[in-house]
Amino acid sequence: MSITANRERYRSDLQHHLSVLLQRDVNDPRLQGVSITRIDLGRGNDAIHIWVHSMLEQDGEVVTRGLQRLAGFFRHALGKSLHRRKIPELRFHWDLAFEQGNAMVERLNNMERS
Repeated sequence: MSITANRERYRSDLQHHLSVLLQRDVNDPRLQGVSITRIDLGRGNDAIHIWVHSMLEQDGEVVTRGLQRLAGFFRHALGKSLHRRKIPELRFHWDLAFEQGNAMVERLNNMERS
């Protein structure tokens, strides 16, 4: 298996396991409805960048701070479920793509009306 295929498999496994952890083990009401939209592996496996969003009306900064507080728990659980001794640092980011897409649709609708 190529290095690219291995990284993609690792990225996919991370996304799956983190999604399960979010749904099953996180009881914080501020994090309800949060889903992982993308995972990027840092160069040299120094960090894992996790992009999240929620369809509920939530403050992205509050969500990412809450997830960052749980990073140690997530790393420990990922290490066990993925059978890895070391999981890189987890960095959570709010995915603005949905808001940007909605803003673009609104602009197009406004242009069409005028």
